[in-house]
Amino acid sequence: MIAGGIIVIVAIVAVAAYFLLIPGTSGSSGDKSVVTGAGTGPAAAMGNSVSIFYTGMFTNGTVFDSNVNGTPIT
Repeated sequence: MIAGGIIVIVAIVAVAAYFLLIPGTSGSSGDKSVVTGAGTGPAAAMGNSVSIFYTGMFTNGTVFDSNVNGTPIT
C-alpha cells in the first residue's frame, strides 16, 4: 500500500517536472492541468540541476499534495 502511494507521488512529480522543464508549455490540452509559477533565479540551462516546490490542486481548490513546507524535488 505504501509502495503504491509512493508510485503515485513519483508519477505526479514526473508530470509536473515535464511541464516545468519543456519550454513553451503551461499545461495539457483541455485545461485539465495547468502549471503556474515563477522562478527566483537564473533560467535553467541544459545540464543544470533544478529544485522545485509544488502544490497539486484540484480545479475546486482542494490541495491533494504539496512539498512547499518540506524538501524541494531536485
